[in-house]
Amino acid sequence: MLKSEMRAGLLLALLASFSVHAGQPGSGGGVPTPMSCSPDVDLANVNEIKSKGGSVQPTVDYVEFKVLQDGTDTTGWQMCVSDDGVSIECFNVGDGDGSWKSLTQTVGEPDDINLYDANTWIYYNFNKVKAEEGEAILLDENGDVIDYIRWSNQSGICTATDFYWDVPSGCGTCFDERDPNEKDFARTSPDGTGNWGNNGDAPSEGQPNTDPSAPQADHFAIIHDGSAVNCQPEAITIVAHNADHTVLDTYVSTINLSTSSNNGDWSTNGTQNGTLTNTGNGSGSYAFAADDLGSVTLLLADTFVETITITASDGVASPDPAENPLLAYARSGFGFRSNGVIGQIPNQIAGKASNEGYGATVMEVEAINTNTNTGACEALFVGPENIDFALECDDPTSCGGVQATINGTSIPSVDDGQALSYQAVPLDFGDNTDSTAEYVFEYPDAGLLTLHVHYNPTSPSGEVLTGASTFIVRPFGFETGIATAGGTANPAATGNAGSIFAAAGDELRATIRAVAWQAADDTDVDGIPDAYSDGDPTTSTADLSDNASTVNFGQETVPAVVRLSASLWQPAVDPGIGEPGLAGTTTVSGFSSGSTSRDAIFIDDVGIYEVLANVDGNSYLGGEDVWGATGPAGRFVPGYFQVTVPTHGCDASSGTTYSGQEIGGTQVTAYANRGVGLVTDYYDGGQSPVFAKTTSLVETTGAAGSLSPSSLVPADFTRGIALLESSEINPADTGVSFTFTSSTTLPASILLRATDTDGVTSAGQLEEGTEVRSGRFYIADTATATTTDAQMRLRVQHYQDIGGANGWDTNPDHSCYTPVVGDFSLGNYTSNLAAGETSITGISFAAGAGSLTLSAPGTGNDGSVDVTGSVPSWLEFDWNGTGLELPVGTATFFGIYTTEDGFIDRTEIVR
Repeated sequence: MLKSEMRAGLLLALLASFSVHAGQPGSGGGVPTPMSCSPDVDLANVNEIKSKGGSVQPTVDYVEFKVLQDGTDTTGWQMCVSDDGVSIECFNVGDGDGSWKSLTQTVGEPDDINLYDANTWIYYNFNKVKAEEGEAILLDENGDVIDYIRWSNQSGICTATDFYWDVPSGCGTCFDERDPNEKDFARTSPDGTGNWGNNGDAPSEGQPNTDPSAPQADHFAIIHDGSAVNCQPEAITIVAHNADHTVLDTYVSTINLSTSSNNGDWSTNGTQNGTLTNTGNGSGSYAFAADDLGSVTLLLADTFVETITITASDGVASPDPAENPLLAYARSGFGFRSNGVIGQIPNQIAGKASNEGYGATVMEVEAINTNTNTGACEALFVGPENIDFALECDDPTSCGGVQATINGTSIPSVDDGQALSYQAVPLDFGDNTDSTAEYVFEYPDAGLLTLHVHYNPTSPSGEVLTGASTFIVRPFGFETGIATAGGTANPAATGNAGSIFAAAGDELRATIRAVAWQAADDTDVDGIPDAYSDGDPTTSTADLSDNASTVNFGQETVPAVVRLSASLWQPAVDPGIGEPGLAGTTTVSGFSSGSTSRDAIFIDDVGIYEVLANVDGNSYLGGEDVWGATGPAGRFVPGYFQVTVPTHGCDASSGTTYSGQEIGGTQVTAYANRGVGLVTDYYDGGQSPVFAKTTSLVETTGAAGSLSPSSLVPADFTRGIALLESSEINPADTGVSFTFTSSTTLPASILLRATDTDGVTSAGQLEEGTEVRSGRFYIADTATATTTDAQMRLRVQHYQDIGGANGWDTNPDHSCYTPVVGDFSLGNYTSNLAAGETSITGISFAAGAGSLTLSAPGTGNDGSVDVTGSVPSWLEFDWNGTGLELPVGTATFFGIYTTEDGFIDRTEIVR
């Protein structure tokens, strides 16, 4: 059995023995109990926690988990909490404990077969649910983690170690800096599976969670091009905004729609996920779905020539006047089509022409007039016509002099709200059956733009024609580099023998540059640099070093933020360990000319990674994500080793081990260069490929002797720890031993040092050892009458300074070997003593001293017998100068004679 399995099994055995409200002694702020993720992490999760207090149910506290899949068998599961890192409280799931409710329950009940369907909530009342600090864990029948949550009102608690369970990130969550005044917190949006957040004072045991604050929009933005034609519905985009004008992508409420003129009809174009209800007269409602991500585009038709405003309200939020422009409906005007579909210009990629590569689109300007008799649209132009274009930069509000092109002609750009400056571009509108003219758009930078169209000779309708479309142009990708804070370049190792980049936990620096598109970097035509999202850094072949910078990126009203992450490539991610990820400050802002850098980021484990860059929220200005990737980042090695001796070979209190005896336990632990106790879990001989290395062990004090083994192999390491236990403790293991050159050597305290083939070492770190003593087992000779039992002295001796002279003396600290009768044998009988006439009948032994009893052989059975002790090899001694031998003592039995033969003199004494 693996040590990790033994530990997990031990924990399970402990948990299984708990009754309700039973306490368990814990780590007390020491090393947390290590755990593994369950293969059933997708079956359920911890869903809601209610602590005592609050205006609703002030005396109730509970922990609830939610079943996520039908037919989930909860037999043997346990729900536990801890609030002090020392003791825990557990309930056995399905044994009649707790309460359950369900919206769809068709299988099982808590008192029979323990099977539950999805959307079943099971909750338990605990005594240890504090609002300020705590942990909750859901364990499967093997003691592995289905889900875990740690919460605290402190910052930085997620990297602390003073808690009970040590859970991999793949099956655990930390929620720090939470408000303890909000007694309830839960997973919301979507219910039961989203991120943890404060839930006010609204406990919802046994039912879907409600989040009264997080999904509420601050206001709505109404987006359109400002002009519309009576014969054709106008695309209206409604976006739920937070106070800082970012998109509230969790918004799922219903909004009521209206127009200032009470005219118009609402419809959909097939891109919606929610439900639209049109009631006429400009009114309607729309129920947002979670998949809308807080933004929806609807169509509004109005047959009146008028200028209107649009209102969207959920009873709390309404449009921000600054984000709700007027919309003018006219009989004639311009519209836009993409691949024949009416609507806004589709979002674009910087530097890419609209008709090539990813998202290639046939873009058309539509010039239409409303037939006064039929109300239908008809073409305004036939054949070639010069049409005026202008570009307005909405966000960033300054274009910085960057211009777009239409069919290769540069279009003047103006800052947000400034007077437009137009450039005429010849377009071909075909015959009178076609109202459209194709064009190709390209913009070399990033931002939210509005393309304005204008026509002002005497138009066929006698009107000045206008049109506009607002859309996003995003960077193609991020050129992303990684180096150490000291400037060491990334060697981009591709295997476990590659060049070393840095130690785990070393401070790193990332550089990010937003760049424009080049066809050679997008050969798979997916709109991101080639293979930047496939999980294999060696295939991330796009070289963005010669791509132009998108200098306006990061200058938005709410400046764009880039989020950095790290993906472990080698070794393969172990679900039981989880993804190490990227630590430190992983969001990047402050772009200048499209570039920036970020220090204070860390990778805290060994291996080879790929550092990825994405727009925070995975959406640039509400559009698509942008990707960056470093390619292979590594190789990372441990920062240092620590060598500890948790158990000694003999007496633990004095910390002693005999020469040649295996130390009880020698532990070499690989750590990262950051914080306290960050073990490099992937320094593990069982991973593939293996990043643990052969590690030498040496004794550093200069004691005269030899260490065995003198090195550790990669397979000795499991999750960053090599624990070599004595074979007397673990028969499958071989402990470390130190043997004096001379068996008559005074005690010496040794220290052990570990250094692997990469040069990672424990030098300068914690290094422990043991006191080594020369030892031997001694059996004293004895002589007694044949009618008397023989008592043979037994001693475990160590070589000491005894009153200024070196010699052998009884070791009162001895505790690691207690002889038994079966350890001794009789042989080499002499004179009248024969086998079977005496035997070993008893033994006593404590604190290194004792005696062995041989039965009296009886009258006439005089002679001697040798007693040999089968003792551990480290208590053997060179008794005769011929090498190590087992201890031997001689018992002599002499007779009592009743005749004159054999006596020189005889005196009778009467007592």
